[in-house]
Order: sequence, then C-alpha cells, then structure tokens
Amino acid sequence: MRPVFEKIPEQLKSIPFWLTWHYAEKPGRDKPLKMPNVTAGPWDTKKLYSFPEVVKEFERCQLPTNNSRADGIGIAFTRNNNLIGIDIDDVSDDAIPADILAILKAGKTGYIERSVSRTGYHIIGTCSNKKKILELFARRGSAGGKSSDKKVEMYAAEHYFTVSGYCCYNNNGNIDQAVQLAFEKITANDKTPQTSVAALFEGTERSGENTPGQTSESTTTKSVAARTEEPWPTNAFTDEDIQKLRLRPISWTIEKMYKAKPLLKRIMEKDGYAAAPEYWQKYSRTTTKDKSPSGFDQEITSTLVFWLYRYGEGEVTRLLKKSKLCRPEKEKAGYYERTVTTAFKNAKLYFPATYSLPPDQQAKLNNWQAHKKKLATG
Repeated sequence: MRPVFEKIPEQLKSIPFWLTWHYAEKPGRDKPLKMPNVTAGPWDTKKLYSFPEVVKEFERCQLPTNNSRADGIGIAFTRNNNLIGIDIDDVSDDAIPADILAILKAGKTGYIERSVSRTGYHIIGTCSNKKKILELFARRGSAGGKSSDKKVEMYAAEHYFTVSGYCCYNNNGNIDQAVQLAFEKITANDKTPQTSVAALFEGTERSGENTPGQTSESTTTKSVAARTEEPWPTNAFTDEDIQKLRLRPISWTIEKMYKAKPLLKRIMEKDGYAAAPEYWQKYSRTTTKDKSPSGFDQEITSTLVFWLYRYGEGEVTRLLKKSKLCRPEKEKAGYYERTVTTAFKNAKLYFPATYSLPPDQQAKLNNWQAHKKKLATG
C-alpha cells in the first residue's frame, strides 16, 4: 500500500536518513521480509536520501519501465543521528496489555503510526542520551533488542523502520520515558544485571526541542551520566574523521591480514572447513558452542570483518564466495549475505588500520583505536 506521505511530520521529513524497501519471500516464513534498497557497507556510510529524494526514488520505482522495485519507504537509525525507534508487534486494539499500553502512552511525545501491516505500532522520536543506550545495547552484542515475548523491539542504530504514514500521534519529540519502559521490558530476563535506564535521564536538562537530524553528542541536552563519562583523547581522530580517511586497496589489506594470520589464508584459499580443528585448537576456542560448518563460517566471517570493516558487507561477501569455505547450495540460498550481515552487526569498531598515514596521523588513529577498544570492552 502506498505510504501516506502528507501525514509524516515535517521534522521527520527534514532529516536525510531515508531509504526505500521491497518485499522478499523467504522459504519457511509466513510473512515476506522487508528488505532495504541500500548500498553495501557499514550502515552509517550507506547511501541514504533526503525526504524529497526518497519520494522521488519511490515514484521512479513505480514506473512500469523501471527494473528497480520499491514497496515503501523507511527511516534509518544510525550512530550519527539522535533518533531512536520502538516497534510494537502483534497487538490487538481490543486487548492491549498494560505494559504495552504504558509504552504507547509514554510515546505520545513522539511520532506514533500504525505499521505497514497494521498489526502493530512504530514509535519514533529523539533520545536525550542515545550514546549511553548504544553502550548498554553493545553489552548485549547489538545496537538494539527484542523482548522475550517478541512484542517489543527497540533500535538505536544499524536498523531501519518502514514508515507507513498511518499517523496516530504527530508530536515527533523526545521519547525518553518510552525508551526507559521499552528497555526494561527488553532486558527483563537478562541474566546479567543492566544499568538502569532511568538513571541515564535523571537530572537531564532540555533547552527547547531536539532536532532529529543532529547527533546525540551535539544536542543541547546535558546529562549527569554524560558529564562523568571518559573524555575523548585530545590527540585522536573522531569517528567522523575515520569515515573520511582514504582506504588502501583491499588487496593490500587482505595480504596484511593473511600475513598476521597465515592459517586464515590456508582456510580461505586451500583447506576450507577441513582446517577447522586446527583453527579451534590454535586460537583456544575449545569452549565454543558451535563447531559446525555454519559456526565455523561465522567465526571466520567475524575475523574478516574485523580487518575489512571499512570496505563494506559486499566485499566481505564476495571474498567468502570465492573462498574454499563456499558451498554452492548455501550460496544460492543467500546464506553468505546473512552471515556477513550478522558479523557486521556484532563488529567492534576498533578494527585494524587499513590506511597509509604519516606518523602524526597514525598516532591519532592509534589513539582512536585504543579509546574505542576501551569503550567496547568496558
């Protein structure tokens, strides 16, 4: 069904994080997948549109002479904006559970719409302390999470929501309270105690409305937790600087990777899964839960992503498909694309240098890596 463009709030339209998506059938699933039409690569570097551009792209894809396909539009949550989204699934308006109703009521300060399927709701708004939310989710190995009953999901980055325009509330403001309730539901059954989200917003001062497109670090919001966090090194690149650095050719980086890990080269170019026992023993992974071919694929893919993160998902996928690990039946089923996507979602952002830099610049890169590693490992 065509999105209701005119119902989408102007503030949301003002940010350049839009994309188109299409339905894709998947064997064994009752409902089709909603696949984003974006270029390969780390999410923050993917080609995203302004709202006028995404409408134009959607309309272009509807032309009978066009081979591209777009069934709707969506908005992305990246580390470079302060948007956060809550997805509520499979909720009947006749019997909304009390905990879900509380999240919806708290979310009225933001934009709430019915989902494309009309079986749930999306809540989209700004978050006063998105950086800390990302850190909490990182401890769970992602940039978002899902409740045990699968009715509530929340994402701060590496994800997108379809946007229908079936508007319920059009406030598009700060949704800290809804974020708190959703996070508590998502982490209710975690074995490891989580830092209280409520504490992140205590003493928060807001001056005016947050602009959805600005980064969480550059908002006028000040938080007690943010004041006490570890300061960024003075002689280090920022995350934005890193994205601007010119990469060496991927072939150079692959050779450097193989030189550091010769067994990996043998796995990729000669032995494939036959070298798995040697790999597990050499790298002391005797307690791993999954030593199957699929488990080994994920392990090796994670290693590749550690080295080749900046080159994007497409390059890592191509490397796997050319390797001795590739199994034709898996390749046809889109298995390697899914394996690489999972590895990128779980990647730590202090990957090795793949740049040709003068000494002073290399020092700034080293300091950035050290700081990112410290943040990631706590």
